[in-house]
Amino acid sequence: MPSIRHVVVLMLENRSFDHMLGFLGSGDGLTGAEFNRVDPADPASTKVPVTNDARYLGDFGDPAVDPSHEYTHVNMQIYNSPTVPATPPAETSIGFVKDYASLPDNDVEGGKRIMKCFDPQKLPVLSTLAREFALCDRWFSSVPGQTWPNRFFVHAATSGGFNDNQFRNYPMKTIFDSLTAAQEDWTVYFHDMPQCVTLGSLRNPAYKKNFKTFQVFFALDCQSGSLPSYSFIEPRYFDFLGLKANDQHPPHDVALGEQLIADVYETIRNSPVWQHTLLVITYDEHGGMYDHVLPPDCVSPDGLNSGDPACDFRKLGLRVPAIIVSPFVAKGTLDHTLYDHTSVPATVKEIFDLPAFLTARDRDANTFTRNLTNTLRTDTPTH
Repeated sequence: MPSIRHVVVLMLENRSFDHMLGFLGSGDGLTGAEFNRVDPADPASTKVPVTNDARYLGDFGDPAVDPSHEYTHVNMQIYNSPTVPATPPAETSIGFVKDYASLPDNDVEGGKRIMKCFDPQKLPVLSTLAREFALCDRWFSSVPGQTWPNRFFVHAATSGGFNDNQFRNYPMKTIFDSLTAAQEDWTVYFHDMPQCVTLGSLRNPAYKKNFKTFQVFFALDCQSGSLPSYSFIEPRYFDFLGLKANDQHPPHDVALGEQLIADVYETIRNSPVWQHTLLVITYDEHGGMYDHVLPPDCVSPDGLNSGDPACDFRKLGLRVPAIIVSPFVAKGTLDHTLYDHTSVPATVKEIFDLPAFLTARDRDANTFTRNLTNTLRTDTPTH
């Protein structure tokens, strides 16, 4: 393996693989023939095809209706059922239009908007990186559910048996704790607030020094060569004091997230740490956006189940975009390996030789170091 000293993860919000990269023309994307019916149970119901006319802003109505990503809604989107059927139907990913149309302040015409996907030319940053480095077309979110549990899985390889966005005590051990015990440094670079501090262990006063504002410190640490072993970047989640959210969470401006991705890449690429860095760009969950691939089964991380609604954490969520960036990744790499967010702590454990896994989920997760070669590229774009 090449000398990787820094792993950087940028996790954005609530966009599916097909929505962002389905029309890229590589990987398991869209043919353009995919569709949902207004009523999935009626073969004569109107077909709503996928289109490549998604916009940075305005696709979700005025006022905007955020597509649902709660567990029962995710099941409706996949199976047209609030629960997972014992035997999946012959056709899946059939209920996106119906589910989105059912939300308050929405209707059938509004529901059709969920089939809008991006033209690659509209996303020049994400598309360029996908073509230049490794595109993972089987990277699934860890939970068929909301933001918080999926972000907990990237940090702790479990959500502690919860599948919602509720404040409570989350005592799980994290990859940050494992790094600290191994005397490896880490930093969370955040914009407005670090969501990860909802995890109890990260509110340890001893960790205060590990949290830095992205705008001030990320470029400084890259240029000075003091980037830590592991960096996790949190986008701006809220519009506040004239600053606009750049997390790409619907209905936020997708172009601002493109700018953030570019800033992260260019800062690393044009700094002394580039030749020793592995950058991961991904999204926490699909956010209710259309994706045509059925999520596979998986191992329960710790045997815990959520109560209402019942979820046993034995099935992954829908696919999300994921790109592996390094000067040791061959141009145009297409990785069909099954990943979920716990591949991040599993890979961090592998690279830094940490002594133990966090749960059964990261123990079984594939690591993405398979995309690294022993050839240092000299043709990677600087901008």
